Amino acid sequence: IHIGYHKTGTSWLQKFFFDNMGAGYSLISRAVIRRKLIFCNSLTFDQVAVHNEVSPLISSSLDRGLIPVLSEERLSGSPHSGGYDSEELAQRLYRVLPNGKVLIVIREQTSMILSVYKQYIKGVGSLSLEEYLDPQSKMKYPFFNYSHFEYHRLIKVYFNLFGDNNVLVLPYELFRSDPKDFITTIAEFSGGNATATLPSNVSVN
Repeated sequence: IHIGYHKTGTSWLQKFFFDNMGAGYSLISRAVIRRKLIFCNSLTFDQVAVHNEVSPLISSSLDRGLIPVLSEERLSGSPHSGGYDSEELAQRLYRVLPNGKVLIVIREQTSMILSVYKQYIKGVGSLSLEEYLDPQSKMKYPFFNYSHFEYHRLIKVYFNLFGDNNVLVLPYELFRSDPKDFITTIAEFSGGNATATLPSNVSVN
């Protein structure tokens, strides 16, 4: 289970590593994860329904000798709304896949926040950086919140749910400086093949 964070090489991992039979992985449909696990209302989340839809996809991967991977950065919460539902999503994942292994990739906060803001601007954003980082609305909406980037808080949630030995935390900076070591560490943790040919010099955004 790869939960992101956003802006940490997630798209590259999804395209070249987790959907690569040579690396030993099979990527589970992200549409299913979004529809059934992330964007359903808290009152309508149905763990049995999610399990029934995901289980055949997992079994199909295992039957082909591949490691099934759920990879979706939104599972770590939305950086534009303070990660307001990140703990709830962790709880949902545990209820559906209690025996899963979890990969979390973090990034130095200053560069992370600037990258997130650039993504916001490229989308539909119109706030200045100052306004984005310091929302003034008195309405109780989920806005940007620095606490989303206090990674240890969500990491602790996953440690408590899945166990320390089943959670791997890596820095995005390792991927930038030594992609081979980054990939090897993930493969050793999850049982994949680190010797697969991968385009580590290709950027995906």
